[in-house]
Amino acid sequence: MSQLRKVLGLLIAFITIPLAIAHYWVSNPENFPRVPAALWAFADSLYQSKNGEELADLEFLVIWLISLVLLSAAFFGSRKVIAMIRPH
Repeated sequence: MSQLRKVLGLLIAFITIPLAIAHYWVSNPENFPRVPAALWAFADSLYQSKNGEELADLEFLVIWLISLVLLSAAFFGSRKVIAMIRPH
């Protein structure tokens, strides 16, 4: 049961934390680096948004994915560092 709680906790964290970061990023874009125009053009060509609402959905999706990748890299990188530091 403890293993299930850990997995569920990580799953919830890996969904909600990027959502919070993406929401903050969309609300305050001046606090974050700009995503290159080529990435937006590529994402739009895949998503094929028809109007402004779909374009806003695409923006949130792309930013959420960037946040998820950064969170994953930080999480697994810190686990790797902790494993290297911790004596076996």
